[in-house]
Amino acid sequence: MWHIDVLTTALDLMLDYCLLTNPLRLWAFLTKLDRHFESVDESIKEIKELISIFEAL
Repeated sequence: MWHIDVLTTALDLMLDYCLLTNPLRLWAFLTKLDRHFESVDESIKEIKELISIFEAL
């Protein structure tokens, strides 16, 4: 699980850097991250729909 710790630390450092250097960059980064998670949520919903269709067969 060390890779999760490294990712968390890197994300934390990036957020600190963005906040200190340019708050608008932080906002843009968080917006992009939010869009990524929205697309992941949509993909999960589509996969669940496909599973339910196959289970109905």
